Amino acid sequence: MLVTGERKHSSYPVSGNVAYKEVVIRKPQQIKRRAKRPKKRWKPLLLVFAALIMCCFIIMRYTQAEALNHEIITLEKELDQLQRENELLNVDLMYKKDLTYIEEYAREKLGMDYPTEEQIVYIQVPENDDRVDTDREVASAEPVNRDQGILSLLAKFLD
Repeated sequence: MLVTGERKHSSYPVSGNVAYKEVVIRKPQQIKRRAKRPKKRWKPLLLVFAALIMCCFIIMRYTQAEALNHEIITLEKELDQLQRENELLNVDLMYKKDLTYIEEYAREKLGMDYPTEEQIVYIQVPENDDRVDTDREVASAEPVNRDQGILSLLAKFLD
């Protein structure tokens, strides 16, 4: 079968029994589209770069959170240790407040003992002695300094 005429739906026009290829001349608009194409290539790269920056930011935040968690755990361990040490010190304090411990310590470490009959001296103070009354008035008139230690009070008493 012989086909004559042109076929418009084919990419090659046919004239008779010869098919020929059309030469396509590009329009200036098509050239401009090609010039815009490289810009489209940058968009995916920018998206990838933005995603990379976001991932780095997220990783940085997780790293900071992990560092804070590590610090919290370390401080909690230190707090537990200090609480145990405090409990031990409280037990030791209760033991050392006991009167039997104080008596034992005074005898063994300080060499103290109960006084003997020769060491005890009894003093009788007359009730109507004027000098005693004036001493009491002077003693009550003096301000008491509560900041002095026991040793300074004993030294003042002995003088």
